[in-house]
Amino acid sequence: MTMPMKFHTQGSSDSPVLVLGNSLASSMAMWAPQIAVWREHYQVLCFDYAGHGQASMDGACTTVAELADSVRAGLDAQGIDRFRYVGLSLGGMLGLQLAATVPARLQKLVVANAKYYQADADRQPWMERIAKVELDGVESIADATVARWLTAPFIASHPQTAALLRSMIAGTSRQGYAAAAAIVRDIDFRPLLPSITCPTLLISGSDDMAAPAAHMAELAAAMQAQHLALSPCAHISNHECEAEFTAAVSDFLR
Repeated sequence: MTMPMKFHTQGSSDSPVLVLGNSLASSMAMWAPQIAVWREHYQVLCFDYAGHGQASMDGACTTVAELADSVRAGLDAQGIDRFRYVGLSLGGMLGLQLAATVPARLQKLVVANAKYYQADADRQPWMERIAKVELDGVESIADATVARWLTAPFIASHPQTAALLRSMIAGTSRQGYAAAAAIVRDIDFRPLLPSITCPTLLISGSDDMAAPAAHMAELAAAMQAQHLALSPCAHISNHECEAEFTAAVSDFLR
């Protein structure tokens, strides 16, 4: 049985509900710049994946479908029916799953920097990364991950942001990273795309190696979704292009 997701809530309970989905190897703290704005207008619900942030490995999910079931069960437990959703990377993949499986409940969807399927050639690097983490811990990949998440000029000019993200990565447990990374490795939403009908905004980064802009443009065409291409920007667009990201998503969610 899937355990209900445990949410951390900010904002008024009388406001529309906005759920935020994190990237792999981060915590709900990744949304701090946006929560400062959105909690004035929404009841913002955040969470950590198993083994990430402050979450234990209890009830760890092994598929994106299980993650979506956990979120749905958590919303049910709080008596929440309709909601908006913003997700980045793995959080964006989770958003696609929610849009496909609970379409009547999802009012608007934002998917940032997320693949909608992995080509066979892209699965091998994930298997190698998981094996390294299981052997040497997440600290062993922290620097390389930051270098994929942010462009080099941004890291040089915003060392505090880079350090914050690195601390989230290094603070992820081996088991938590391996479980969530396996979900990313195995995703394939191509059969589900026709069932996604809610208004959707896609956001990509010009320098994103994990979810290339061309891949997200392809997804936008398949979904007939809006597509915001940010440049220069790598994977964690809500930090690297904080102002533009926050403004565009805020406008879309209204």
